[in-house]
Amino acid sequence: MVDVPLLLVFRLRLRFALGPKPVGAVSTPAKLDFNFFPAEIAPMPRDLSFALAATAALAGDLAAAIAMLLSHDCWLRISEVAGLTVDAAVAQRGAEDPVMRGVAVYLPRTKTGRRKAVLIDSPELAELVVAWRTASERAGARRLFPPAASLRVSLNRALQVLGAGGPAWETRGLHFVWHSFRHGGASRAYLEGRDMSAIILRGRWAAESSARHYVQAGRQMLLALALPPAVATLASRLARIGLAALVAPDLPERLRAAAR
Repeated sequence: MVDVPLLLVFRLRLRFALGPKPVGAVSTPAKLDFNFFPAEIAPMPRDLSFALAATAALAGDLAAAIAMLLSHDCWLRISEVAGLTVDAAVAQRGAEDPVMRGVAVYLPRTKTGRRKAVLIDSPELAELVVAWRTASERAGARRLFPPAASLRVSLNRALQVLGAGGPAWETRGLHFVWHSFRHGGASRAYLEGRDMSAIILRGRWAAESSARHYVQAGRQMLLALALPPAVATLASRLARIGLAALVAPDLPERLRAAAR
């Protein structure tokens, strides 16, 4: 169950961050026909992952906000991100070997084996994850993020605030769940031109057929066009002010100022 009064508060904070609507602005998605798509999990466009993270952060749910971005970047299953301990995020920025440099998350157990590692692609997100790990260690936390059930609640709440969920969306093929981050991250990598063998390795798939199921490139392009205008606005403002702003106490003011 989602707390309705809480949703109203979150929407008010989001409305303040976005500012007033321009005259003539449309608040409904573009009219695209998705009836030909099967009723299955939709891949998460990057803009929606950014907007969801900003919405969660505006609600004070910083852990879920960072977990959303990390799941999209590293194509993590919900069990994987929820199981990350504070020592699972390892910074190797000073490694002598250039190919070892960066920030990686270590996964003790996955569906296809044990002891896997994924390098965080986004330098901005890598810095944010390291900062979050440091803050978690200081707070005495053992895990980086909340349990899977809590993460699902946070995602559903943010989707409702953005108007990007519910039956009206699902009938158009827009069924977003936590696994959508994994779908969307892999699809985006394919759109960027990554080789399928590299996608299989990063996604920790045992077979190419499994990876190709996730790479729904054409569908992802269409989904990006059908998102509410507030999603693109919020995503572009977050990209402008930087991911580090998610943990800033004046996040609403920064998002609002990014429109100027």
